[in-house]
Amino acid sequence: MATADIVKLVTMPSIHQPLTKDDLMGATEIRHINNILNSIITHDLSEKFQVHLLHRHDLVENGTIKVESDLEGLPGKWNKPTQIDSLDLGNVHGVMYRPDTDKSRFAPVKFAHGPLPISWNGVVASFLGEVAEYFMKNNLADSLALEIAQPVKPGQPRECTAELEVGDYGTVTLPQSMVVAKESLPTGWSTISGLGDSEEPPPGQTWSKMVNEAHKIFINKPIGGAQELVDELVGQQVVIV
Repeated sequence: MATADIVKLVTMPSIHQPLTKDDLMGATEIRHINNILNSIITHDLSEKFQVHLLHRHDLVENGTIKVESDLEGLPGKWNKPTQIDSLDLGNVHGVMYRPDTDKSRFAPVKFAHGPLPISWNGVVASFLGEVAEYFMKNNLADSLALEIAQPVKPGQPRECTAELEVGDYGTVTLPQSMVVAKESLPTGWSTISGLGDSEEPPPGQTWSKMVNEAHKIFINKPIGGAQELVDELVGQQVVIV
């Protein structure tokens, strides 16, 4: 094979072209997601856990992590960079976990302000051991995570949500119906899924919205609070309120 042919074949999504649904799904087969969800359902923990596809967002400075809080006035979340030293550890909880083989535990990889939104009643060691073993056996610790499911009001359906990365201001998660974008990439599941070629996420899924060929929104101005951030997203015709 000629050198020119080799160079032509070597491409990297995110560098040479935008990520696609196939890129994400190629990293983790849907059968693994469904098998973990089946364990969650078998242990009657569907209201407490779901599965999330790990994917990188913008890096933050040393001593800083992204911490999720309610998005004021909207049914969403704002996951923004926060200095670790400024946090009240009694008022922060883990949101997303993956097995830590060195410490025999599930290590938190995402955090949120406030008390844990679920009760740990019924979360037995056998369930955690079963899921951890499946993660390790199939080398999924760098691909998938267990995520704490957000509670919904009685009789209210669990809406699918969409992620928007807003540069230095972190990530915003909103109901998919509020977000205008070109394409959606599935990143979270709470129900058994076949995925297939559907362009619309079923209830309970989290999708990363593709906007301007990526799920990043560029904001070149100071943002003081949640309402200013929402106003900017509305102004860029990314969000409908």
